[in-house]
Amino acid sequence: MRTHEHGTPQGRPLHADKVRLPIKLSYGFGQFAEGAKNAAFGTFVLLYYNQVLGLSGTLAGLAIFIALCFDAVTDPVVGSVSDNFRSRWGRRHPFLYVAAIPMAFAFYFLFAPPAGLSTMALFAWMTVFTVLVRGTMTIYYVPHLALGAELSDHYIERTSIVAYRWVFSIVGNLAAVVSAFAIFLVDIDEQPGDLVAANYPPFALALAVGMAISIFVTAAGTHSQIPNLPATRFVERPGLDAILVGVFKDTWEALRNASFRWLAGAALSSQVMVGLQAALQLYMANFFWELDDQAKMLILMATPVGFFAGIAITRRIHERFAGWPRVVTHPRLPQIRTC
Repeated sequence: MRTHEHGTPQGRPLHADKVRLPIKLSYGFGQFAEGAKNAAFGTFVLLYYNQVLGLSGTLAGLAIFIALCFDAVTDPVVGSVSDNFRSRWGRRHPFLYVAAIPMAFAFYFLFAPPAGLSTMALFAWMTVFTVLVRGTMTIYYVPHLALGAELSDHYIERTSIVAYRWVFSIVGNLAAVVSAFAIFLVDIDEQPGDLVAANYPPFALALAVGMAISIFVTAAGTHSQIPNLPATRFVERPGLDAILVGVFKDTWEALRNASFRWLAGAALSSQVMVGLQAALQLYMANFFWELDDQAKMLILMATPVGFFAGIAITRRIHERFAGWPRVVTHPRLPQIRTC
């Protein structure tokens, strides 16, 4: 079957008209899962295993590091597999449907280890389920990102789709934080609720169900768009070995680009700061500031609430300057054209 790089197997172009609001909402709602997962991972996982369950900070950090390394490999691999996948449900939707339930189970069990585990058994439990959560989320998240770019080839429409995605990411972040300190991790008799082990399994169950629902909603809500989405360019599906070779070749080519290295270094520096702030903020709130649950909730809400203003401003800027060539400059940076 002949396919086209920028169209469906029948050669129809991608959507050039406005994407209907229900499609945007359905697609964007899927980001709730990633937002909630990021809030739970960035804020609660280290505190839970280290301060609540008693795992050493070294082993807890090592478990998270192993999961991040696994994530770094699986992200491009899943992207390549999805790009070259063929089915009657297209390239993206099968991954969305498949990932929801395993991700929910893995997320719940991450916060519900059996009682009485030895130190190394607890470390193994944390490592395995952190990897499983990140792996199953990757199976969903990478095709979901690609789907957003394929719903339209119009710049403004794509910008709008991204805005909806970010809104629901922030909603997911807020849902995790608010539900934690308003319902599940509430202080009792001056005992911090986020330091009580029994509070975490119900919290994880509620978030797991919400994340699974958001994934199914985005898959079902955009299912009608499958006939209009681009298909793979390859007549024969490449094997896993060819996919891995392609991924590492593309990565090496990117790393040879000086502009990419500058941008990657800047992104790495930024994410180190963000990760440290997220991981340590509850340590500071509990052991330095000695804040109650309501104060913790307000502090954790500040950043996602601020994002809403940023999204509104960014959308206005994109509408005004759509299509303009933009150059990233810095006194010590080479100029980088972004379009």
